[in-house]
Amino acid sequence: MAGMLEANDVANLVQCLQIAGAAWGRDPENYRLWGALNLTMCMWLWRRLVLDQNRTSGLRRVALSPAQFKKCMMRVSASEDYVDWLQRRLLSDRDRAPCFRRLCGLFVASLKQEGVEKPAMPKPAWVA
Repeated sequence: MAGMLEANDVANLVQCLQIAGAAWGRDPENYRLWGALNLTMCMWLWRRLVLDQNRTSGLRRVALSPAQFKKCMMRVSASEDYVDWLQRRLLSDRDRAPCFRRLCGLFVASLKQEGVEKPAMPKPAWVA
């Protein structure tokens, strides 16, 4: 898998993980945030909200800077309800959509606190 990544992809992956590390840290109470479900959902949002600045698809959604994304990730780590909810959740069809909805809710709340009015989040087909 690593051989299939190009240098730019690796740099973007490293930047995303560095932001997650800065926002979540390595404290035991945040171990659930490093699980497959949450990390995958956050990385998917990173790709759609930060990296995909070319909105050629015509879909409206908010575009974030890495600093804004980090603030959203910090909001995620501060949500005890969300972190507790992650316990025993897996990267499966059953848990993926509810996780995504909760995560987007935290991102929207963080962005509204920063003054972004009506931030539009991406809507993957599997959330419906």
